[in-house]
Amino acid sequence: MKQHFFIFTILGVSFFCNAQDGVGSKIVFDNTTFNFGVLERGSKAECEFSFINKSLSPVAIAKVKASCGCTAPTWSKEPVKPNGSGKIKVKYNTNITGSFVKTITIYTTLDNETITLTIHGEVKKKPK
Repeated sequence: MKQHFFIFTILGVSFFCNAQDGVGSKIVFDNTTFNFGVLERGSKAECEFSFINKSLSPVAIAKVKASCGCTAPTWSKEPVKPNGSGKIKVKYNTNITGSFVKTITIYTTLDNETITLTIHGEVKKKPK
């Protein structure tokens, strides 16, 4: 009986501490994938990922890292208040032909968790 009481006490304290830290709460993106479809070489390829801060404290995007130099993300450096929203804009270099799948890794000030966004599509040469 003492063992059960001890286990339930540990679980209860653990749950309480996690609830206080906002574990499970984070920034939530509307979508984490964007399909450009078929693009013409040299055309404009930009998209936007929107998110809401579902945590109990302000959060800032600390760093955004693209999987290669052909993908250029931009974002606001200002912290987003709880229940506030933010955006990450991504441009892809369409001077490179062929199919592509690129990732953008998001690092926030909220915790050590990372969020991965993905863009994909295909760039074809302009018809002559």
